[in-house]
Amino acid sequence: MADLAPLILFVYNRPEHTKKTISGLMQNRLAAETELYIFSDGPKTPSDEAKVNEVRQIVQAVTGFKKTELITGEKNKGLANSVISGVSTVFEKHDKVIVVEDDLESTSDFLDFMNQALGRYENEQNVFSVTGYAYPFKAVGSLAESAYFSYRGSSWSWATWKDRWQSIDWEIKDKNDFIPDENLRKVFNKGGADLSPMLIKQINGEVDSWAIRFAYNASKQNKLHAVASRAKINNIGQDNSGTHSKKTSKYDVVLQEEKEFVFPDTVEINPEIQRDLEDFFRKSAVKKLLSRIRGLIKG
Repeated sequence: MADLAPLILFVYNRPEHTKKTISGLMQNRLAAETELYIFSDGPKTPSDEAKVNEVRQIVQAVTGFKKTELITGEKNKGLANSVISGVSTVFEKHDKVIVVEDDLESTSDFLDFMNQALGRYENEQNVFSVTGYAYPFKAVGSLAESAYFSYRGSSWSWATWKDRWQSIDWEIKDKNDFIPDENLRKVFNKGGADLSPMLIKQINGEVDSWAIRFAYNASKQNKLHAVASRAKINNIGQDNSGTHSKKTSKYDVVLQEEKEFVFPDTVEINPEIQRDLEDFFRKSAVKKLLSRIRGLIKG
């Protein structure tokens, strides 16, 4: 396959997760034709140094790719700044990218799926990103196509194009309009009831997330995300080992490979899948609210 997107891998201080992630990526059938960029953030505290160095030893030994470049940081940028600056750097040389973090298990056809989807929808300006993660929605299981379109993408493997990336307002300049505007929040929450609360936390400085800002910019531009129907990615980091993750099995999926991919010709929302999405994330939001209430009662 010609003109493959480079693969970007962000790592930090989880050696065992990193090993599993790299092992899966090395077994991808397009690995030998793919350029790999690895960004290793600097330690946040002195206690992180040993694990950071261990991870760097692991990634320095990576083989099997067309080209591998390791970019290490002395100081800790944090995940959000690392992703924004790292992806922007790679976009200085390339027009499209595929991005993963250090806690993702992949199928051997993951890179193939992502590259074909990027090629298929490059000129569809209403498509903002592609992901190999398949949400565990009931309606998705009956799809004949390899992907569907959604108001919600995923940070658990994603790909996009340079022009979409450069359109993002990372500062959220319209934040003073968003917070009081119920209609704006309602539109954004088409991708899940958790999105607006997360964006408000970002605006208030309670979290620092590149992903919520990425999602909001897609929503503002009325763009959709191409989502895998059969999982190419499983997140193995939902074990309380990550900076922003809590232990849960809610998002676990079974990896599936395909002999060939069939992509939908029409960029539109499937109403049945949309109902599953809204129900899935509405329940998550309610559970979080009940948990907070219980905490206040106990406190």
